[in-house]
Amino acid sequence: MSDTLRTLETSGLVAILRGVPTDAAEATAAALIAGGVTTFEVTCNTPGALDIVAALTRRFGAQACIGVGTVLTVAEVVAARDAGARFVLSPGFKPEVVHATKAAGLVAVPGAMTPSEVIAAQEAGADIVKIFPAGTLGPGYIRNLLGPLDGSRFMVVGGVDLGNIPDFFRAGAISAGIGGHLVKDALIRDRDWAGLTALAARFVACVAEARVAPPR
Repeated sequence: MSDTLRTLETSGLVAILRGVPTDAAEATAAALIAGGVTTFEVTCNTPGALDIVAALTRRFGAQACIGVGTVLTVAEVVAARDAGARFVLSPGFKPEVVHATKAAGLVAVPGAMTPSEVIAAQEAGADIVKIFPAGTLGPGYIRNLLGPLDGSRFMVVGGVDLGNIPDFFRAGAISAGIGGHLVKDALIRDRDWAGLTALAARFVACVAEARVAPPR
């Protein structure tokens, strides 16, 4: 298991930076790190995304794991690698993106919803499969997938919040990607870094508690 894959699995939380202004990205990451969240996804459709990845890697590379999300093309995989990303996420499964990610030496986290998509992604070389939209599907869906697909590494993304994240981990998810429920626009706009740190700490504590609780 690579160091990056181990980090994604042990950290349990990926903060999704989508639309975060370039001039606020480093302060946002610093506030999240202070709250215990040390893994970040910068989405490709964020203005200046690759500049943000490069800046976060320079400043926080020794203490944080930074990846690129919403990756849809091989060219975006190459750009992510060149910016210093350590993992690549996609909303869906495209074989060529997974193959390019693995060829670049990065961890591949393609998106899937159905069992057939999960199997296809794993056969293509996915390290973790992102189940999206998890909030719509619910924790029971993860539990049911893991029946025939036991041993799969699932990251839940889309509609995951403080209310349902414990149930996703108890159902067998190894990680969760959290966007607006954690990286709140209002906190960033108001430069409320203490508030963001406190919210991050709540998510971290919630995951830690769920991981030691017995499955439901």
